[in-house]
Amino acid sequence: MRGSRANALLALGLLLVAAVPAQAQYARAQATYRSSELEVRVVVLDVAGGDAAASATVTQGACSASVAGQGQLRKRTLVLTPHVKQPGSESCRVVLSFDDRWTRVTARSEGDCSGYGGAACEWAGQGAARTAD
Repeated sequence: MRGSRANALLALGLLLVAAVPAQAQYARAQATYRSSELEVRVVVLDVAGGDAAASATVTQGACSASVAGQGQLRKRTLVLTPHVKQPGSESCRVVLSFDDRWTRVTARSEGDCSGYGGAACEWAGQGAARTAD
């Protein structure tokens, strides 16, 4: 009896330890990421559930486009749905993909995002590195 109770407690402990990194990893996404073409700011609203608010701005020459909204982190991806819908761009989503250490992000758009900066300005795989702030 004593051995089975110890095994049950050990199994419970291992489950708790295994669950913590999965939840805690989302907190690591909260940061500012910058490059010459992309700036992304992420605020994690719910560490356990992965809810996050973010803004993404892409700059290509004289063109600049920005989206701010909310989404849910799944594994290392945040699909950002704009908070303010622009006419004709209701289908816009910006997909933010993070590297294994949460130090880099790449952005690409899904749907029509032209209402957020024009057809010539798009999220097309630009990358940015985590800043120290």
